[in-house]
This record gives sequence, C-alpha cells and structure tokens, in this order.
Amino acid sequence: MPVCPAGSTWDVGVLNIQPSAAESLGTLFARHCRTLTTLSLSRNRFLTTPDGLEGIEKGLRGKGLPALQELLVYRTFNMKSLACQENLRRKLGVSPECSVRA
Repeated sequence: MPVCPAGSTWDVGVLNIQPSAAESLGTLFARHCRTLTTLSLSRNRFLTTPDGLEGIEKGLRGKGLPALQELLVYRTFNMKSLACQENLRRKLGVSPECSVRA
C-alpha cells in the first residue's frame, strides 16, 4: 500500500528533518509518493538548503514528483525569490506550473 495515495496531501512540517536524512526522504517520495498533489516542507528549514535539496534530488533518482500541484515551504530558508522557487521545482522534479507558497 502506498504511503501517499493518489491525490493526497502530505505534511512533513515541524519534523525538523536534517540534510543528512534528505536522501532517505527523497527515496520515500520516489517509491511511494509519485502521485502526491500537495506537499508541505514548511518549518523544515534545513531541507531547503543546498545540502538538503541535493539529498532529496539524489533520493528521487530522477523520478521526480510529476503530479505535485502545490508545494508549501513556509518558514524555510531562501524560498521567497523566484530563482530559489525555480531551483526547488527543478530539484524535486515538479512542473513549472506547481505553485510554491513561501
């Protein structure tokens, strides 16, 4: 049974996930959350650092999150600028139409 059923929302906010665990999180997304439509990484400040994003990207192994429509990154580092939001979309393998809320 998938961890993230089709069309679901998953909130990993306030878990304070560290960059050292980001690759494992990416692997979980790749294996069980490909149909996720909303993801909140809010208040996981270190997941949106270069090390955190690289870990997630590595764990995804190029599979990405193609169904993601909304990505919440409130109270994280460096996610207000459009350039950072575009980088986040690229690292997570989501479409440019995915809404990023910071």
